[in-house]
Amino acid sequence: MILVVGDTHQCSGALKAVIALAREHKPELLIHTGDNYRDYLGLARELNLPSYGVPGNCDHEEVPEELCFSHGGKQFFLVHGHQYNVKVGLTDLARRGKQLGAHCVVFGHTHVPLMEQHESLLLVNPGSIPWPRVGSKPGYAWLSILGESITGSLRPLHSS
Repeated sequence: MILVVGDTHQCSGALKAVIALAREHKPELLIHTGDNYRDYLGLARELNLPSYGVPGNCDHEEVPEELCFSHGGKQFFLVHGHQYNVKVGLTDLARRGKQLGAHCVVFGHTHVPLMEQHESLLLVNPGSIPWPRVGSKPGYAWLSILGESITGSLRPLHSS
């Protein structure tokens, strides 16, 4: 299983929740969608898991803003999302994911959880643990690669 979190914004409670989730469920991979990149670095160090993270619009690290990686035979495109105007729509983001040959696009920025199939792409936003928006609850996402497909679920923080 893959644990996806983001928009943690230096909230110690959010980081503690992610650590507890990872210790309980033992994911094989951690993905962090940015805002706060240092949170990602701390989680990666603490959990000692294979992991990928990108900076968000609130970060100032000089690291790549977009990552493409392969896991379980599937291609992932990871980006915070502000570069693709995800608060307005997902067309630009989906187009970029397809250009890169991704099977799954993971992003953040909106603080609103989303898991949606867009033609051949799975678009995933875990939402935000400390600052959910638009009536959403604090949350995260789980992803699994099963055969030829990527499946997943959005989870509220207090539900395992």
